[in-house]
Amino acid sequence: NPYADAGSPAATSGSIGGESEAAGAGSSGSSSESEAPPSNPIKLYVGYDRTTITFQISGRPQGPVAGPPPPATTPQSPLQQQFGSSNLSSNFNQIRAGVRVFDTVGIEAHYGRKGSSGDEAGTVAVKGYEGIYVVPTATVLNTVEVAAVLGYNWLQLERPGAKANLDGVAYGVNMELPLRVLWEKLPNIRLGGGVMVYQHGSASRVYGTHFGARYDFSL
Repeated sequence: NPYADAGSPAATSGSIGGESEAAGAGSSGSSSESEAPPSNPIKLYVGYDRTTITFQISGRPQGPVAGPPPPATTPQSPLQQQFGSSNLSSNFNQIRAGVRVFDTVGIEAHYGRKGSSGDEAGTVAVKGYEGIYVVPTATVLNTVEVAAVLGYNWLQLERPGAKANLDGVAYGVNMELPLRVLWEKLPNIRLGGGVMVYQHGSASRVYGTHFGARYDFSL
């Protein structure tokens, strides 16, 4: 009836029907929003390591020599003459930061600075260290994380009157144990260490060990 007033049953029924349809539409919209897939968090980590290295310098290479046999001692290379020794040790402080590009593969950046002065006999100072690495990982017994480290690095070594800028392919192995194995409520921190070959050439080699901690988090 087109003349029914607002209080009539017809008008009330129409109003209720409209409200029901609107409520249904609103409910459908809420359902669609709740079904939206959650975004994947970005997995990051940072760490600190105390690193000890050995700097080995080779003597001058000897080719075949005609005539009398060569001297028993190998002549010193220019690098040996500059540093005054063929075996030098050092330590430095290293910070590393990484991101998981896959669940079992990370990309890491390393940055290090001197921990010893290099003034004492048989020592050298690490003036600077930078590296970028790909780090595939695996977990042993659902506890210990084992990682291979492969990348490229730049290393600056010095002592009074001597400097060397080295770079090259670097590789190594890490093992880390999460503290949550001891108690689940502890922060997501891992303790561990590893071995690295920082530089390997015919004139010199740099290799070492490191021990430290790593903190994992997500954004």
